[in-house]
Amino acid sequence: MADVVLAAVPTPFAADGSVDLACARRLYEFLADRADGLLVAGTTGEFPALDEDERLVLIDTAIDVLGPDRIIAHIGAPDAYRAVRLAREASLLGASRIAAITPYYLAASPAEVTEYYLRIREAAPEPGLYAYIFPERTGLTVAPQQFCELADAVGLAGAKFSGVAARNVAECAAARPGLRIFSGDDTDLAATLRAGGAGIISARASAFPEVFSGLSAA
Repeated sequence: MADVVLAAVPTPFAADGSVDLACARRLYEFLADRADGLLVAGTTGEFPALDEDERLVLIDTAIDVLGPDRIIAHIGAPDAYRAVRLAREASLLGASRIAAITPYYLAASPAEVTEYYLRIREAAPEPGLYAYIFPERTGLTVAPQQFCELADAVGLAGAKFSGVAARNVAECAAARPGLRIFSGDDTDLAATLRAGGAGIISARASAFPEVFSGLSAA
């Protein structure tokens, strides 16, 4: 997988708060030849405001537009039960990569975090599974050592580190060079690549894809 810049796409909503699926499709089509891929229904996609059916239809639409290998479907939830259902359904839709933010709101111990990802992995064994670490949004800190133990226990394909966790990209990439580790900090793509990261998953790339494709090419 040659992804360097993935766009963390926003979810367009109608005035009544429902998902504007036609607008979402137009956005995906706009980005299809301007970004390496998309993260769908993530933080920028306002996933807490989406029900399960809305998340799945966005994932299905993105797969239809870009193909299954150019998206990462975010299926994370506060609890494993919901995340497992979403992971299973996203896999049935054909997603080849899924990501799950760590449990949030409900405090989780390191063992419970591992169990959360293991249940997702068991429910959807085919797609590559990415951990999504974003302590400012979840209230959960995953230190590099814990991440490495988690990756080994679960068989992660990679991760996205956002917020202060982006500072751990270099350490985790060095410790587990076989993983594809993305940064949510899109202020310095070159620094992320020098640190051993696979690239960035960028909210700004949804609005300014040409800037980031130019940086990637350079």
